[in-house]
Amino acid sequence: MPSSKTRHVTSKSQRLMLEQGLIRQAGNGTFYLMPLLQRSLQKAVDLVDHFMQRHASAQKLTLPILTAASLWRQSGRLESAGPELMRTTDRHGKQQILGPTHEESITALVASISPVSYRAFPLRLYQISTKFRDEMKPRFGLMRAKEFLMKDLYTFDVGRGEARETYEEVNEAYRKLFDAVGVGYVKVRGDTGTIGGSESHEYHFPSEVGEDQLVCCGECGMGWNQEMFGGCERCGGANVSRQAGIEVAHAFILDDKYSKTMGAKFLAQNGKPETLQMGCYGIGVTRLLAAGVEVLSGEKGHSVAVCVGRRSRFV
Repeated sequence: MPSSKTRHVTSKSQRLMLEQGLIRQAGNGTFYLMPLLQRSLQKAVDLVDHFMQRHASAQKLTLPILTAASLWRQSGRLESAGPELMRTTDRHGKQQILGPTHEESITALVASISPVSYRAFPLRLYQISTKFRDEMKPRFGLMRAKEFLMKDLYTFDVGRGEARETYEEVNEAYRKLFDAVGVGYVKVRGDTGTIGGSESHEYHFPSEVGEDQLVCCGECGMGWNQEMFGGCERCGGANVSRQAGIEVAHAFILDDKYSKTMGAKFLAQNGKPETLQMGCYGIGVTRLLAAGVEVLSGEKGHSVAVCVGRRSRFV
């Protein structure tokens, strides 16, 4: 198919993907994904499915794209999310959220069958679906769009220690996944933001167009998002380096932020209901492809390589 005009593009990946007919502009922050890119996107989805199921013991499901605004009000995020949250109202006057994430929805699902025996845990549920964010200034093509494909995994455990074990296991699955992708990446400590919780880590592809500033300790290798850096608490080293990065994945320990509010419980060994501990783990699938083009492709676009596994590149 003919390529699109590339006026007003703001990144190499956006220009190359438009020029070579991988995407076409549909609107401000929305894109048509053309057949060649769709094929690569499916490979990326298959890769994520493999590592979530084989290495994180997760089960796949599909949650509604529309979430009742009342659930977001219950969690306290309806107001704190701000204008980036896309909302719609049905014919009965009920407000719905076009979700950027689905913590409320998945917690409501688990709460609806609570309390479940402790023997049913850990429970790890994920989906790969379209998400929405009303970006004030969409840019960089698929890297910051209003509509995007994302993998979101939600985990439920019977205690904080078990939730920590799950966190380490899923992060190890992420390490294996990104090693398989074959693009250099950096894992850093991140801010929990409006999602909340007690700890989070981000995964970035180093790139000049990245909107996050990353700090890495040259002594012990620990990394932080700049907003979290206050000196290396591991070794106290002063030898740090800084670089920009494109965030492609994020992991959170949520504690009981959502489960306590929404009543997601399990039945403990003593027969009493107790609140579940949660985590959430996201990978931006369309952003992963765009970031791969940004990092791997030649400036003149002779080889637009989208790497979704060492043996899976297309031009």
